[in-house]
Amino acid sequence: MQEEWTEKYRPKSLSEIVGNEAAAHSLRRWANSWANGRPYRKAIVLTGDPGTGKTSAALALAHDMGWDFIEMNASDLRNAASIKGVAGAGSVNQTFSATGEFLLSSKGERKLVILDEADNLYGNVDKGGPKAIVETIRESNQPIILIVNDYGELSDKSKAIEYLSEKIQFRRLTRRDVVRLLKGIADEERVTVPADVIEHVAENANGDMRAAINDLQML
Repeated sequence: MQEEWTEKYRPKSLSEIVGNEAAAHSLRRWANSWANGRPYRKAIVLTGDPGTGKTSAALALAHDMGWDFIEMNASDLRNAASIKGVAGAGSVNQTFSATGEFLLSSKGERKLVILDEADNLYGNVDKGGPKAIVETIRESNQPIILIVNDYGELSDKSKAIEYLSEKIQFRRLTRRDVVRLLKGIADEERVTVPADVIEHVAENANGDMRAAINDLQML
């Protein structure tokens, strides 16, 4: 089976993030603050429309910092037990080995906890996933990134997240950004794609880079 281009060409470093350089800079600044111990805000919320590079930026950050990471999808972990069992257990006083075992923090490096689709949680702050996220952030000794499409959907469920975390906004990519990236992928794949086709794909994607890459591969 052919490798998906969205994964093959996912940025490996924050320096490769296109169209959201300011967001990448803010993310790096927050990560660097962990060098001096736990920062005041141990969690970051990356918010913006789908396909703007939020998950890619989180993974690129882990690569740049030399952090291991654990990535979860909140839409599949909607209850408190699931979130606390995975994110909480590893973020409080421990980190993880490369094979997933918990290690004492004195023996392990930083482990970035990435919770994707964190706005897709049932319940409110008094029960379920939102409460577990708040408790995990408060108790954590490890950096946490929450990824959302709709920040209001998350903050409405738990106002505590607003002051426990820092928000970083990702904007939709411009057509020019998308065209440049698609041309680069076509060159890497050694395929000839007419300029007007790339322009059409970029226009149709409406700033969603993931959708644009998927369309280009399909073509």
